[in-house]
Amino acid sequence: MHRPSLRRVALILALFASTALLPTVTRAQDLKGAVDTSLRWLREHQKQDGTWGGGLEDTSLALYAFATSHRKYSVWDGPFLRRGVDLLLAKRNAAQGSIGTARESLLAALAIDALKTDVGSSVVDDALRFAAREFQRELPAERTRAALESFARAALGENLPPAEPSAEAAAALGQQLMEQRDEAGSFGGDLRATVLGVLTMNRCLDAQSRKKAPKTAQPTSNLPAPKADYDLARLRENAARFLLDPQQRVGEMWGFGPYPDLGITGMVIGALQAIPAAQRSPQLEAEIAKGLDKLAQAQGKDGSIHNGQVVAYTTSVAVLALSRSTKKEHQDAAQRGRAYLTRAQSDEGEGYGEDHKYYGGIGYGSDERPDLSNLQMAMDALAASGADAKDEAVKKALVFLQRVQNRSESNPGTARNEEGTFVAGNDGGGVYAPGESPAGTTTLPDGRKTARSYGSMTYALLKGFLYAGLPKDDARVKAAFEWIQKNYSVDENPGFDRSSDPDAAAQGYFYYLHTMARTLDLYGGDTLTDAAGRARPWRKEIAARLAALQRADGSWVNERAERWWEGNPVLATAYALLALEYCR
Repeated sequence: MHRPSLRRVALILALFASTALLPTVTRAQDLKGAVDTSLRWLREHQKQDGTWGGGLEDTSLALYAFATSHRKYSVWDGPFLRRGVDLLLAKRNAAQGSIGTARESLLAALAIDALKTDVGSSVVDDALRFAAREFQRELPAERTRAALESFARAALGENLPPAEPSAEAAAALGQQLMEQRDEAGSFGGDLRATVLGVLTMNRCLDAQSRKKAPKTAQPTSNLPAPKADYDLARLRENAARFLLDPQQRVGEMWGFGPYPDLGITGMVIGALQAIPAAQRSPQLEAEIAKGLDKLAQAQGKDGSIHNGQVVAYTTSVAVLALSRSTKKEHQDAAQRGRAYLTRAQSDEGEGYGEDHKYYGGIGYGSDERPDLSNLQMAMDALAASGADAKDEAVKKALVFLQRVQNRSESNPGTARNEEGTFVAGNDGGGVYAPGESPAGTTTLPDGRKTARSYGSMTYALLKGFLYAGLPKDDARVKAAFEWIQKNYSVDENPGFDRSSDPDAAAQGYFYYLHTMARTLDLYGGDTLTDAAGRARPWRKEIAARLAALQRADGSWVNERAERWWEGNPVLATAYALLALEYCR
């Protein structure tokens, strides 16, 4: 390593060692977003042959950083991970059990084991035994990640960050590391320092997650009764007044506390645009125009619009807002954003064949983990900026959409991750990603699993099918809509009745209502029939529920579950306004 790298590595490890001296940090930090951005930087700096940096050591550490992040990458999550593992295996000496030197073998074993690869445990065991012989140390009897890390730390010293900090120190350390990163997410452009930074941030997240107290569910029966005598114009007027209050803003933008954020700003501008033109004051029109200019001015050369985190998601939000403008410069910016989203799609350009579970999906950026939440926002943006069912990006998206539907007839394949092998169920609903669902999993008699369907993703699934041009009588569309009819609710995000998280159905509630309203409006009709055979006037029921939940200052906030930033009243209010656009 060259000298600047050593200095940066020393700085990161010194920060870790001095956590007791760090000040307490009270602001909610988006440490997960910071990790994602740094992982994206690492992804972009992988070489064509699968290596990172100087060779096996850097490659193993980078792979380990991906595997131990909050996203829990496995070897099945993308060709770039498979290339890295294949490179390590190509260096294996089967007779000795080694993968390079003792140091390299030990790190390679950690990476291969953490990535849940399908190469067999003997490869890892052989590499560990070889390293133990060379270092003249006893292997730990327990082969947990913590035990193996402790063994590696004792043998390698500076090559791994120290053990996990306390939860209190983790908050302060996480903030320090976030501030050490540059805009691209790296630590001074140095690969080894960036890998160590990610590994340390991963430990901070682990420590913070373990501190969380057990949750007590808040039943939906505690919700106020729907307000039938609502006034839509007044709801919107009060919400706009709240959003335009200088106390809710960061200069000319919106964000989290004192920190401006383009994603929140784009969401707010889109929400204000959802207020009918006839109901907008001159001040409101002026604020929308200024916000659109901010979004356009923030656009990068590649067409993306972001603060360095959740790149594709933020770009999608911005494209949605810019596409509503009649100004040519805003329309041009929307088209450049659309082009970026098309390039961000997981397809042949990133080494994905159509048989890969993530083909056609879009993730938060180029972190190679597409999901239906990001894809639905991107499809909203693509449609708003002119894409139709004949667009190649939309056609590819349909491949991914089929793989997140629990309908084995159109989704007959399998998806593998660290939990095992997943197959589709047959209730017609949607899940977050192939083999992934926060609503939980069901284990089948043969040991395979199914990911459980839930509300927000089933609405997103149906909306995607409609964007892709599927008619209402298509079997895939019918199955998704039947799930929606059977699980209709405006009180919670349905599908979490078997979740181990007691507040799961309340998480992302305003996001759910927005997705629900947009999808049903696109589907058409003012009513749908629920499981009991009752006609449900969904537009009125969503509006009545939101009317009952609006606070005196005109805002909404998720008081049952703050996850996904809905404890931020600016974001929750934006979601609510967007949902009300379809309530008439």
